[in-house]
Amino acid sequence: MGYKTMKRTKTIEMNLVEVKDKPIETQQWTKPQLVFQKPGYILWYPSLQPLDTEEDIKVRRTSLKLGKRARFFVKRIKPGDDEYASEHIIEFEK
Repeated sequence: MGYKTMKRTKTIEMNLVEVKDKPIETQQWTKPQLVFQKPGYILWYPSLQPLDTEEDIKVRRTSLKLGKRARFFVKRIKPGDDEYASEHIIEFEK
């Protein structure tokens, strides 16, 4: 599966594409789905990172080689409050 981020906005949408033993073609994106929203904040630089589980560490998961579950990080910007953090876990389904 892959993901594509949208323009700078107060919500984050991702396009998920099923890939079976072939490279992702940029024109294969599906309709975006809202996955995160934080009223009053500008959301920037989303990323998916592996969990810190024993299994993820053992098989050396990275942001390019995720398992079924991943941490969702995003930079939240608001006057007087600027933080890059993970509040959610995303689980992928086939």
